[in-house]
Amino acid sequence: MRAIAIFLTLTALASLPYVQAEALGSWTNTSAYPTNISDLSCATYSGYIYCVGGNTGVSPYSTDAVYSAPVSSGGVGTWTSTTVYPTNIAYESCAIDSGYIYCVGGYTGSGYTDAVYSASVAGGSVGAWTLSTNPYSTNISRQSCATYSGYIYCVGGWTGSAFTDAVYSASVAGGGVGTWTSTTVYPTNIAVQSCATYSGYIYCVGGTTGSAYTDAVYSASVAGGGVGTWASTTAYPTNIDIESCTIDSWYIYCVGGYSVADTDAVYYAAIVTLYASPSSGPAGTVVTLSGSSYTPSATYSYCLSTSNSSVSCVPGAPSPAPQFTANSTGYIPSGTTLTVPSGTAPGRYYAVVYSGSPAVITAYAPFTVNPLASVTVTAPANNTAVLEAYVPINVKVVTSPASLDKDAGVSVFVNSSTPVCPVANATGSGLYSCAYQVEASGGFELNVTATMTLPSGSFSLKSGNYYFSAKPILQTIPLVQGWNLISTPIVPANTAIATVLGSQIVGGNFSAVWSYQGGKWVSVMLSGGKLSGTLTTFQDGYGYWIYMTKPDNLFIVGSVFPPPPTTPPAYQLSSGWNLVGFKPEPTVTNETVGAYLSSISGSYLSNNVWVYDNTSQAWIRADSSYMLQPGEAMWIMITALATLRP
Repeated sequence: MRAIAIFLTLTALASLPYVQAEALGSWTNTSAYPTNISDLSCATYSGYIYCVGGNTGVSPYSTDAVYSAPVSSGGVGTWTSTTVYPTNIAYESCAIDSGYIYCVGGYTGSGYTDAVYSASVAGGSVGAWTLSTNPYSTNISRQSCATYSGYIYCVGGWTGSAFTDAVYSASVAGGGVGTWTSTTVYPTNIAVQSCATYSGYIYCVGGTTGSAYTDAVYSASVAGGGVGTWASTTAYPTNIDIESCTIDSWYIYCVGGYSVADTDAVYYAAIVTLYASPSSGPAGTVVTLSGSSYTPSATYSYCLSTSNSSVSCVPGAPSPAPQFTANSTGYIPSGTTLTVPSGTAPGRYYAVVYSGSPAVITAYAPFTVNPLASVTVTAPANNTAVLEAYVPINVKVVTSPASLDKDAGVSVFVNSSTPVCPVANATGSGLYSCAYQVEASGGFELNVTATMTLPSGSFSLKSGNYYFSAKPILQTIPLVQGWNLISTPIVPANTAIATVLGSQIVGGNFSAVWSYQGGKWVSVMLSGGKLSGTLTTFQDGYGYWIYMTKPDNLFIVGSVFPPPPTTPPAYQLSSGWNLVGFKPEPTVTNETVGAYLSSISGSYLSNNVWVYDNTSQAWIRADSSYMLQPGEAMWIMITALATLRP
């Protein structure tokens, strides 16, 4: 008996297979600042925190002092002084990018300023300060700025006459600052809050709205100078403003501030993560939840919610909501799942973890509920078929020969009208998926025919013959509109670029694919339904850039290892930059960068490993603890010839 897989792709908007959202854990006191201070600005870089200026509470209510201290998951170390600022300053905002600190605006003791200064930072020391030729868009103070991936983002502030919700960004590089442009406004007018970025998100803590101090904490995604939708997360321990916060290695640190008086208190919190796998599917999908930095042994509730700012569990969700207890290290226990309730309408939702009364969301992960298709399928022999059709449709697929055996636990009806995937009728347009597996005896050739009842609209349908000597796997790689950096986590059964991109060629949903192999670029372009270029294969071990004109899924058929007799995969890497795919072991789904690259330890620069977040279109520096997901690829700087053995 030989196992075969039939995949009916009837499709869905692309989304990453693992989606991460961040929130905050509990706060802990740590080393006090050298003096009571407020209105200073702090930023971290390479294991150190740097704090500039501030209001000491005595005339002239500003200082040019700059202090630094080492930071770790255990808190803040001893503070030491370093190069002073060019002028007394308070209410400015500073951020660090690629070894340079940038300080924007502030109050000098005699007036507000639009000046932007920069200096190099390393090992707790600050270099000489330089005035930028691109000042801020207006005189500003009490705003908060943070950098991420070559951009600085400044939120809110006091213009000298009013509080503002304005958010501006500019590119930064080597101490220079680009032109300032506006982006998504803050949820409210805000000033003297403190913002910091990490892993594609910006977090803003406390502040004053102009009428009251607040403990509110908001976060939003950032990419390429743009800011996403703002959402609330865990509140600060007290109403606070004129504090300064920064993030290092999944921890946020907040120093000083004003509550009922100036304070030397320093709090820190872990950034809580939540992963939902898969990140999309129809009603009835079982979603696995995982994540870290929850309060050890604490109990949390969870559900699928219509909102990420307040708990609003979808109709049909279990009541009371299911719960989990975080383990002793703060992780969500393995096997924690939620099921999308039957009848949930297609659309954007959120897996939320929450606690307390009233309920407060601790973390969330987006989840897209796809429309359902009514599908009737009978099974072929030892082959895989990929069929595509656009809804609204009714589909019946008949195969020959009809003689086969059922796989245990799988409902297969040969040449029958009984649905193999019994789901509700589809509405709206899109591509939907239904997959099942059966066993068949003999070496039958697949012969698939399909009939469709089309109430309205147009459709596209294709079928074909596929042959495999190993048990086939269908790998789905979600693709967003724009550039996607991807790889194949399986060995394609047919590496020809035209075969791997077959469904995309028919749909015409991409325009170009690029790969960097052997120190040079190779590419293929799609024009008029035909491919042309120097890239002829799509193989495991390489990374690929694909530009999508609209979201879709890429389907790759293959196996974990090549069919025997063949040695396991090994990939040759040359000196310099290499665009490398993530090819996990047979028993591994996710793996840290450090573990995956252990076979070339010492042959690459650990601070020059980069991945690309396709959803936010943003770069992420991947340290050794970064968790690689199937379908991801990375840029790696190799220092000597090396062989990567997954």
